[in-house]
Amino acid sequence: MRNKTQRLSLLMYILKAIGWTVLFLFLTEAFVRLFIVSSPSLTGKSEGGVVEIYGLEGYGIIYYRANMEIATPYTGGENIVVLGDSFTQARHIPFWKNYSSIAERELRSSGYKIDVRNFGYMASAIPYYIGLGPGIMATYHPTLVVIQVTYDDFIGTRIFNKTAPFFFNRSSDGNITLKYSDTSELFVKSDSRKNRGFSFLTFSSSSILNLIAIQKGQDPTNTPTGQTTALPENIPGLLKQEFSLLRSVYGNTQIVFIIRPEFNKSTSRFYIENQKILSKNIEKYPEWHIMYLDTPFNTALQQGVMPTGFGNTKPLSGHWNINGQKIVGEYLAEKISEILNTQ
Repeated sequence: MRNKTQRLSLLMYILKAIGWTVLFLFLTEAFVRLFIVSSPSLTGKSEGGVVEIYGLEGYGIIYYRANMEIATPYTGGENIVVLGDSFTQARHIPFWKNYSSIAERELRSSGYKIDVRNFGYMASAIPYYIGLGPGIMATYHPTLVVIQVTYDDFIGTRIFNKTAPFFFNRSSDGNITLKYSDTSELFVKSDSRKNRGFSFLTFSSSSILNLIAIQKGQDPTNTPTGQTTALPENIPGLLKQEFSLLRSVYGNTQIVFIIRPEFNKSTSRFYIENQKILSKNIEKYPEWHIMYLDTPFNTALQQGVMPTGFGNTKPLSGHWNINGQKIVGEYLAEKISEILNTQ
């Protein structure tokens, strides 16, 4: 009887130990998911050698090199510069699995000595890509530039956001001028490599609000504050000016525009908003190319693969997950290979 009591006590002890361990792991996971947005300072990212950990949507890690460049597997060779917003920055997955890293590995495996330089930055739009242009061209001399965009990046109120590193000012006659904020000097200064070690994690007081937005399928980084300028009435005129500014900065450099598709919940399909308007403007320039993603994303859906959504968010909402990034990376590598073979 005594041995039986001892065995029961031991069993209860083991079960309690397992229970407390599981609870600890669960609380740790919840804490990381809800509160850790990691954030090395903007200066730290600019100088390089810092690590960012993100746990609100998906779970990711980024290693930054100088000029806020997101590390990719290889260095050396011809430079291809990638610009884009949070879909390109891809904080939601490990940095070696974002589409820039995947495209670089695909190109290397095909015999191209290419160094893909990822400068994705959340909530950026066309002014940012124009503002970075001179520094990008002077520092990296890219063979090709990739810009991930949506229609809203050209005509949305974000382009007039004065809190962004670069933004447009519009005169009464409709002409736009590129302006710079105080933080713009932190972006793309030199190609130096500095190692500052790992930064400490910081906690975001707005993490829970961000998580709620993400769970609703929204991207909180794409709604910056301080926007009071109404949308321009002459959208064709605005687009003409924006593409002209892009051309003046990047010259005859080959550019691939990745057009990010939206998901239509009613039809359960991805589509490109105002595809013809973007095509009409981009196709004016023979050295510019378009990469649409609606077809490969819809094909993936038919095969039961979801390109967006994470375990801690709604399916088919938010940013590209590992599946989506893989599709984009492989498709981009094919596009780049096709362009390089025709030069």
